[in-house]
Amino acid sequence: MSMQTLKNKAFRVSIQWNALVRKLLALSKGWFH
Repeated sequence: MSMQTLKNKAFRVSIQWNALVRKLLALSKGWFH
């Protein structure tokens, strides 16, 4: 696997984590307010 492919994969994974974290933050705000 090339370095570029690894970078692309890591980029996609980080975007998914970002979305997940945002959802969790939105949920927790909804719960605590």
